[in-house]
Amino acid sequence: MKLYPLLQMDPCVIKPMISSAKTSGERRFLWFALAFRSALIVAFAIVFISFFSAVFGSENNPLIIGTFCILLGTRFVDFGYRLADAVGALAVCFALFLIMPQLVPNIPPAMLLPAHFAAFFTMIFLTSQKPIMGNAGLYAFAYIYSIGNPVSDQAMTSHTLMAFTGFAICCAVYVKKHHGKNKGVTVLSVAKSFSLSKNDDAWMLRMAAGTSIALSIGSWFGVERFIWLAFPCAAILSTYPYSRFEKDKGIQRVVGAIAGSFAFLALYLVLPANARIILAPLGGFALGLSADYRFKTAFNCFGALFLANGLYGIGESVALRIAETIAGTLLGLGLMAAFHAVADKAFFSRSNLTETARPAAVASEG
Repeated sequence: MKLYPLLQMDPCVIKPMISSAKTSGERRFLWFALAFRSALIVAFAIVFISFFSAVFGSENNPLIIGTFCILLGTRFVDFGYRLADAVGALAVCFALFLIMPQLVPNIPPAMLLPAHFAAFFTMIFLTSQKPIMGNAGLYAFAYIYSIGNPVSDQAMTSHTLMAFTGFAICCAVYVKKHHGKNKGVTVLSVAKSFSLSKNDDAWMLRMAAGTSIALSIGSWFGVERFIWLAFPCAAILSTYPYSRFEKDKGIQRVVGAIAGSFAFLALYLVLPANARIILAPLGGFALGLSADYRFKTAFNCFGALFLANGLYGIGESVALRIAETIAGTLLGLGLMAAFHAVADKAFFSRSNLTETARPAAVASEG
């Protein structure tokens, strides 16, 4: 296989290819492709984030980072319906990233959970009709990260311009990559087929409800850096295929966060102050080499802790990361179990859940 197709593949695909390679030369080539792919993504991230941060201001970095993540996903995953509706869906998502972080602090506590649920469910429904592709995680990250980092009133003009710019870039990529797909499918036709008797639809409801609860708890109780509580909760609830409980993933999440936090702390203390800037891209590069969920979680800690260190200091940042990952993971597992305990009785029977894709999506393949 040539280099370019390998650069489009996930480590979860390349790693098994390395294991099954028949010659040392083939293994070296696959390792080179994996490392080169990771380096390209990190380099692109640095250029993308640095450029737009310089143009729109560093206060907009959460939206810039969210845009970058969505851009990467947009290249590969379509929404499952016609182009005009998909462009509208992207517009709705960026509107939510723009408006909700500013709106949330002014929402009465009793209305916070319904507001989060309405926004989050809308976003997941519009973007994640193919949950096996992992699109939901990217949009959930962008939403949670934006909610945790509202901008000042003075930055709203640049924030709005960045949202429009992010939408325009992602829209252009979507049109280029997915025009002509799903011509006979509309958002309305997909919405009409929504049913809790379908695994994918029940999965959406569970993820939206659980993540909204995590975000609301963070606000209600004034949890410091509450996005670190919401991230693991959303990750657990986004598990696909749809299942009742995800104990193994929960354990991997906690183990990865503890290992990654202490690894970051060790490197931070060993490295001279002027060299610590390499920790965030180092974590990103290692993340690009990882297929195991534990390692992905561990290396994700590097960028998060590097940013948080400026706010809380290294000790408190590490303590918060570990404590909130454990709490968010337990919350996600608890909400997963509670969802099924309630939903199995109130809405549907597990025996009636279907594994098949919705009819509209099947029609679109033709």
